[in-house]
Amino acid sequence: DILNNYSYSSALTVLDYKRAQTLYLQGRGIFHFNGDYFASEMAAQMANCTYDIRFMKMPVISSIAERCSFYTDGETEYNSLSADKKLAYDQKLQIIIKDVDSDLPYSQSNAKTQGISKTDFDIVAEARCIGGYAGASGQAVVIPSNSPAKKLAADFLRFMYTEEAIRTFTKASKGIVLPSEPVAQGSEIVIEADGVQDGDKVVFESAAYPAGTEISVNTTYSDGKLKLTVPSTVYGVNSAKVVRGKSIGNLGTINVAVDLFAQTAGGIVFYTSDAGIHGLVVHPAAVGASAMNWGPSIPSNFAAGTSADIYKGKKNTEDLLTQVANSKDNYPYEHETPAELCANLVSEQDGISYNDWFLPSQNELIELFKVKASVAQAGFSVPANNYWSSTEFDYSGGWVWAMNYVNFYEATNIVTTGCDRVNWAIGTLAVRQF
Repeated sequence: DILNNYSYSSALTVLDYKRAQTLYLQGRGIFHFNGDYFASEMAAQMANCTYDIRFMKMPVISSIAERCSFYTDGETEYNSLSADKKLAYDQKLQIIIKDVDSDLPYSQSNAKTQGISKTDFDIVAEARCIGGYAGASGQAVVIPSNSPAKKLAADFLRFMYTEEAIRTFTKASKGIVLPSEPVAQGSEIVIEADGVQDGDKVVFESAAYPAGTEISVNTTYSDGKLKLTVPSTVYGVNSAKVVRGKSIGNLGTINVAVDLFAQTAGGIVFYTSDAGIHGLVVHPAAVGASAMNWGPSIPSNFAAGTSADIYKGKKNTEDLLTQVANSKDNYPYEHETPAELCANLVSEQDGISYNDWFLPSQNELIELFKVKASVAQAGFSVPANNYWSSTEFDYSGGWVWAMNYVNFYEATNIVTTGCDRVNWAIGTLAVRQF
């Protein structure tokens, strides 16, 4: 799949942005152009990623040497210099960049030791530190301090934030204006776009949906505005496309927020984050027998290395299934473990089949316990019982002999610790995430 060891061979003709980002997370590329939206769009895939992913700093163009006092070639441009002269200047720039990347002040820098002036150091440092990674609340826009038209640049940026500019840009580029903030289920949204027509459908896809799920919505179109009502089956971070017969056009990302305790996403929402576009859903019934043990104790070399954290239950369950496959020949048992029960669960809500359930982590289960009264009002009274989590108890003694559980007999007092995999017989609850 790799062309010339650098580029994915189909990148220009086949891949949409999400597929390209997924391939990148799978280690199929070294660099990927992106922005702060990457973390939210790829949250589910990043949970399984083992690579260290960071935004690289701004590259410094070699010709910046022309602005430095150590540049001794007068009006001759850097690009016209001999290879030896370019190398000499590049070596000085590299010294400064290494100091900047190491957060060394000029007073402690190697550049100072090498006789490079503070003025030159500051010129390169400023270029190296332009831009960066902006938080999800907005994007960073920088006007360089040495710009010859700072006022004009500032005026342009102010104009770009006006309604007039957005509409002018959209019309000129045949582009699309999507909702900038999360929208609610059941709300009417307006998409400003050229090239669509009355009767076109909008199709929602999301990594949070079961594999292969697409949700189609009827629309109306007039005066450059495509209108639709967000159905209750749409939630989380969505890729939207417009469909007319066999013709398909990508619209972009639409974030759909859900309310706590809403019946959606396959069950009842009991935890949300990021203004409601991510969260956890409990299946509205306990799974399996109300009193079942886990299975045999196993040596710690079979440990799954699970986590107690929120949004880790899914990966925990996947790792526990691998643990079962690796250990069951030597430590057999007949029944399904709680992790297997959840992974094999298939349920239906509003005509959509959900088959991506998992056993919640310890902290996910605690969050459910905290709001169990509200979940009951929404339609699921969690039976009083102790419940397995997907978080292994301390196995430093050499054996995975216990799993953490949460006590749902209690009214409000949180009781959670390890329980014997062999001798405890307790219940199972299934959860999925978006």
